[in-house]
Amino acid sequence: MTYMNSKINDEFLKELQEIINSSAVKTVQQIFGYEIHSDSEKLGDGAIVIAHVTFLDDFETINFCFVFDLTFVRTLISQLYPLDKFGEEETKEACEDTASELANIISNKIKYFMNSNGFQSIMELPTAETIKGGLSALDAENIVRVNFTSPQVETRKNALSVGMVA
Repeated sequence: MTYMNSKINDEFLKELQEIINSSAVKTVQQIFGYEIHSDSEKLGDGAIVIAHVTFLDDFETINFCFVFDLTFVRTLISQLYPLDKFGEEETKEACEDTASELANIISNKIKYFMNSNGFQSIMELPTAETIKGGLSALDAENIVRVNFTSPQVETRKNALSVGMVA
C-alpha cells in the first residue's frame, strides 16, 4: 500500500496500532480501573461521543478519531461524578470532557511515537461532540483502526474505537 507521507509504511502502522492498543488499555485501567481489550468491530446503534485530534506535520495533516460508546463513558464517569444530580446538559458536557481527556492522553503517546519516528508533529487539542444514533464506529477510510470492548460494561457497539486518517 502507498501512503502520502513517506514516513508512513506498513511497519510504522503496525507499531502505531500497538501504541494505540497499549496506551488505551493502560489509560482506562489506570484512571478508571476498567479493563478494555482490542476486539473486532462491533456495530450497533445508540449515542456516541466522538473526539477528534489533529496532528500537523510540515504540510500534512493527520487526523485521529476516537469514538466512545456513550454508555461506556457514562459508566466511567459515574465513579467520579454523581450523575444522578446532573442535568442532561451537564452529563453531556462531562462525557465530552472525559472523551477529550482520554483522547488527549492517548494522543500524547501517539505524538511521542510519531516524533520518535521522524515526524515533527504539532498536536491540536481534542474536540468532542455527542451524536445520538451513531451506527458505525468509524468509516472504511481509516488507515489504522483499533476497536475495544469492555467485559465490565455491556454496550451494543465497541466501547471505544480509534482510527487514523492521513
